[in-house]
Amino acid sequence: MPRGYTHTFRQLDNRHGGGSTLHSATGQLAWATGLIRDGHYTEATGRLLFRELADLAGCVGWMSHDVAQ
Repeated sequence: MPRGYTHTFRQLDNRHGGGSTLHSATGQLAWATGLIRDGHYTEATGRLLFRELADLAGCVGWMSHDVAQ
């Protein structure tokens, strides 16, 4: 899961508000969560993956807050 996704979603949220990208970001979060849950990786890689997943989840949380959901 490239951190570029979260960066892009955050930029779009800042420019246009969370409502315009919330659905896409939520879908990306669900997809990435499934990959991490079912994947096999080293502990070091897992730490990086979970850190990026947490960043994306935080971004989705702010978007949800922005649109009062």
